[in-house]
Order: sequence, then structure tokens, then C-alpha cells
Amino acid sequence: ARFNPAANLKPGSAATQVIGSSTLRNVLVVVQFSISIGLLIAVCLISQQISFTRGKDLGFNKENMLTIPIGDKSRIPAFTAVLNQIPQVKQFSFGAANYGGGMASLTDGNDPHRVLTTTILADDQYGPAYELRLLAGRFPIPSDTNYVSPLASGTGDVMKVLVNEKLRKDLGFESNEVAIGKHFWYSMGSHKAGIIGVVSDFNTHSLHRLVTPTLIVQSPTFYKEASIRLEASSDIP
Repeated sequence: ARFNPAANLKPGSAATQVIGSSTLRNVLVVVQFSISIGLLIAVCLISQQISFTRGKDLGFNKENMLTIPIGDKSRIPAFTAVLNQIPQVKQFSFGAANYGGGMASLTDGNDPHRVLTTTILADDQYGPAYELRLLAGRFPIPSDTNYVSPLASGTGDVMKVLVNEKLRKDLGFESNEVAIGKHFWYSMGSHKAGIIGVVSDFNTHSLHRLVTPTLIVQSPTFYKEASIRLEASSDIP
């Protein structure tokens, strides 16, 4: 039998069917390989993100922390009495349910270079409860809330605040130690704030955002939740 090229190249011939099948098979192999590579890259990226999230230093200790609403500051004495009776409770703090915002400046509110800040309204136990790292100065104490009454009477006392390193730097103080005792204008009531301590930077928002200039000030009127640190591996009856 003689080989007829024209006949073998006609559509539907055995030869063209073999060629078409081979081409389709090669295309499917390439597509499958590309999908496999894409899935492998995705798995690697997800693994890296999980490792980053788990290993990221947040600037505070989030382990064994429980946050519960208390509804109203009038319930704080009752909550305090109950929490003090639970052996598994290591530390607790009361504060506002949400972070606020504000502006800070070494001059006044008209300063074009004023710093946008995150404000945490919390009691004197907030720093120790979250194990913030104190770099200079001290943590707040209950008597630091004395500024509330003088401000209300118009004497213009200074509210005492704890700031993070980011805010200290943005305000222009050359070191943590130099910042202690310094005053700056703050938009909360347009009053002067005095720095009593500087803590290491810590995250207050999503890890997708950079650490923000942050200050912590006591303001009992706004306390609506309790942050409770439990002893590790403890069970509460």
C-alpha cells in the first residue's frame, strides 16, 4: 500500500486525530502544571503570613487576655470585688470600649505640624495588665486623675499621660528620658498634657497599618469594659 499524505492530512483522518489529541494533551499538561505552581505559591504565601502573624511582636502580651463589657462605670466596684475573689485572675484593667483619636502639638491646635494620635482611655492598671514595656518614667497611678477636678474648675492643671515611642519621636523629643515631665498641647478638651512615662511601640490596629502615635490617659467617665489577664492554663469555675 502506498502512503497518501493528502488523505492522511484530511480532517477526520487517523493522523489528524492523533495530532489533535496530542496537542490537547500537551495543553492540558501545561495548564495543570501552571495551576499546581500557582497553588504552591499561594500555600507558601499563606504560610508566611501565618508565621508572620504568630511571630509578630505586638508590643504587648495578648496571651490569656479576656475582654468583657461592663455596661456602665457604676458597675466597676462590683466587678472589682468579684474579680479579686477569683484566684485565676492575675490582673485586670478598666477602660473605654473603643480607641479614640486626637491631635498633639508642642504649641497649640493651630500648629500645621500637629500629630494625629490614637487615644486609649484606661485606668492605671492598663500598662501592667497588657505588659507594656516601660522605657522611661512610670506607669499612671490612681491620683493622676486629680487633673479632672482642676480642669473642670478652670484652673488649667495638666493631665498626666503615658505615650509610646512613636508619639515621643513625632513630638520632637530627642530621647525617652528627655520627654519625661515635658508638656504638650492635646486636643482632648484643648488642655495641656504632661508625659509621665514612655512605653515601647505597640499595635492598636490591624497589622496592615503602621504603629500610630499613641497616648494613654485615665478618664473614668468613659470606662465600659474590663480587660482581664488569667493565669496560664487555668480554669475558671
